[in-house]
Amino acid sequence: LETEHRLAREKKWAEFKLKVSRLLAKSDSDFDKILAEFAQLVATQFDAVCDVQLVDKETQIIIPVAVYHKDVLVRDKINELFRKSRFNVGEGMIGHVIATGKELFVSGLNDEMLEKTKAAQVDIEILPSSFFYCPLAGSDSVFGTLNITRIHGQRPLDENEIGQIRDLAEHASRFIENRILQSPQEREILLRSKAEERLEKTLNVLSRIEAETRTILNAIPIYIARVSTDLRYLFLNEAYRQRGLDPRSAEGKKVEEIIGINELNKLMV
Repeated sequence: LETEHRLAREKKWAEFKLKVSRLLAKSDSDFDKILAEFAQLVATQFDAVCDVQLVDKETQIIIPVAVYHKDVLVRDKINELFRKSRFNVGEGMIGHVIATGKELFVSGLNDEMLEKTKAAQVDIEILPSSFFYCPLAGSDSVFGTLNITRIHGQRPLDENEIGQIRDLAEHASRFIENRILQSPQEREILLRSKAEERLEKTLNVLSRIEAETRTILNAIPIYIARVSTDLRYLFLNEAYRQRGLDPRSAEGKKVEEIIGINELNKLMV
């Protein structure tokens, strides 16, 4: 069951990356609009604030080009904070990430950071509880950051999420750099096609592993089932045929429909 859960998570993550690829590779949309949609997509995925910051090559000023949080008031306050504080490469935490190419993860604010945020009069509603600033690295330099922030009252980012954000930043960097530096449509179409082909192969591999896992579980002569949180069967192995159940037809149905309310109540005791 642990293997199935892991495969399901990996498949879901690969599908999310494919969705990101298709968005960032659009050649017929305004780039600022695409980045705004990207920030919304990522913020929703991680239930956090997502902002993308890029370096103006001429001035070396770091510019927040997209920010999103599901709460409009929180989003407005963050935008206002960004308007008040602009940094050059090397200045501040984000500037340091860009200058060094080294990511920055803070699982929680220590006393020093808390005092700095208070001194800057940061509103409690946008006070970070945990954040991860990840460099967007191009072919020859770091040109920006992908930043994910959990705010006051939210749980900190965990190790699995950090790995996903790191993977996403590396994946998205290719598309964003291409759009910034090389705009010809043919280049974008080729990049999108290669990314989709690579991700489709990943999905195929995951599907094959999932099928192999089902085969192994079906060969075990004991009852094995996986049930969702809303009490629906996600998987039943072939052993259930001995009880007169068709495993495939039962998948997706509520447990109560298959075994009856009395049996369900017994199992829930």
